[in-house]
Amino acid sequence: MDTDLVITFAQQQTYWPGLTVTQWISSVAVLATVGILVAALTQWGSSRKAHKQSHLPIIRSDFQLPSESSTGRVEIKNCGLGPALLQEINIYVLGEKVEGCLSESSEKALLKVFAKANIKTDKEKGTGLLKIAKTQDFQKNYPISANESKEVVEFHLTGMGSNEVFSAQIKEQNLQLLDS
Repeated sequence: MDTDLVITFAQQQTYWPGLTVTQWISSVAVLATVGILVAALTQWGSSRKAHKQSHLPIIRSDFQLPSESSTGRVEIKNCGLGPALLQEINIYVLGEKVEGCLSESSEKALLKVFAKANIKTDKEKGTGLLKIAKTQDFQKNYPISANESKEVVEFHLTGMGSNEVFSAQIKEQNLQLLDS
């Protein structure tokens, strides 16, 4: 039994702007491929940027004002994802660098701010009383891991209204702790 297979081809109809169905399908496939390539390159770039930032430390200083019931402190914290190596920490009061090693300069800076607010040390008389409880020095290249904080100075402040006066002086004298 012989069977003949007859396949009839219809002439392909053309659509706007003169493309056939297969040409339209090919064009859409090319556009989809280009879109996927652009998305892949964009993802690669952002992934590369995130990888670089994953090793980047971000050092911030935190100044906690004292109250009658708590101590005041200055801390540095690594808020980045990578470890930090401290090179140098500088303290500035009114835009001027306070000289000395970190423990000396932090004590000098606090005494400068307190003197302007008429807050004295325990040996002097004033509206309030300052007692520096603890200071800290860091060697060059001291490591701070991610999300770790280190206390630079801790102090107690007592006296009527001395906390408000001190807070105002901190803002007025623009006390800054900068790292490099």
